[in-house]
Amino acid sequence: MVVRYHQNRCTACNAVDKSFEFLCHQSAERLPGLKFYEINKDEVPELTKNLVRFPQVKGYSGGHWMDLEFKPPADFREELYQAVEQEVKRRKDRGRPVTALEAEEMYFSAAGPSMLEVLQESIVKFYCKSQVRLHNYWKQVSVRRSWFFKKFIEPRVEERLRDEWQMKSLFGEKIMYGPEPKLEEF
Repeated sequence: MVVRYHQNRCTACNAVDKSFEFLCHQSAERLPGLKFYEINKDEVPELTKNLVRFPQVKGYSGGHWMDLEFKPPADFREELYQAVEQEVKRRKDRGRPVTALEAEEMYFSAAGPSMLEVLQESIVKFYCKSQVRLHNYWKQVSVRRSWFFKKFIEPRVEERLRDEWQMKSLFGEKIMYGPEPKLEEF
């Protein structure tokens, strides 16, 4: 299952939009078992409360959310940043300053095709991995048990008591925190 969350008036979402559409149409033939969903954060705010605005995949393997990778390689990004910087400077010299939104749009419109490739690789890689181990039952059980242990069983200690005990020595050794104060400082 691949879910894409997007927000109205978000440049990054608009940039990923086209590549995602293209990806869905291509993957429908190659990976018929892959389900695609589109969710607008503005329409269902309570459903998408703690989610970032970028595409995410629900990974059944660990029962957790996994971010899809769609960042182009670092050297490509650096080159693109420089090109955008030059363009911004050129327009500024011409007397037409560029807004941050326009600069962002310049970057995303140039990075689009390469973002698509990276996104596609990462979806296919993730999908293959989750097909191999559809559900890691014991991992889920152990995660759940450790959560219950931390929540209900692990002993709770008052802050004051814990601080006091941290300052006490166990074997009568001298406890020192930080550098020793010098006499001439006083």
